Amino acid sequence: YMVGSVMSGKLFRKYDLKKLMVISAIFIPLLFFSLSITNSLLVFYIVFILIGFMMPYVSFASYSVLIHDWFEDRNEGTAVGIAFMGSGIGGMILNVLTAHWIDTYGYQAAIRFLSILLLVVAIPVTLFLVKPNHENYGVKKDGSSSALFIPGTGRLMLIAFLIGFGITIMSQTM
Repeated sequence: YMVGSVMSGKLFRKYDLKKLMVISAIFIPLLFFSLSITNSLLVFYIVFILIGFMMPYVSFASYSVLIHDWFEDRNEGTAVGIAFMGSGIGGMILNVLTAHWIDTYGYQAAIRFLSILLLVVAIPVTLFLVKPNHENYGVKKDGSSSALFIPGTGRLMLIAFLIGFGITIMSQTM
């Protein structure tokens, strides 16, 4: 994750952020699911290395960039706070659920449940809700209009909240 985060900063500005997010939203759940069927320690390490490289594109790094691009300085902190709420709420819910699933069905089934849940959350969010360029929606970062009060902003906050929730599926429950 650390190496992927360092590389992601350059890639966020060089490539379309939405495409990076969609690719990661598809592959991370599939990679995570593969952990439930592998018996090889080498495959386990390779899968986690790949997840580590892709995680920044569907995690705090990517939606911090989205929020920075959409909100002017005076509202950016509020937007980040709302977005990070998703991770906290996800942690409260998913840690309990994951523990129950592991006790009841075993760790492999729990990994499968979490992978499916991540697919169900991450792919629709990145495909239908992520809108990387604020200028296409009439938002100016000079303070003359505020993304907190324009139509569609609720959608952006929902994106951030759901991505935070989805990240919790991957990070806090492993």
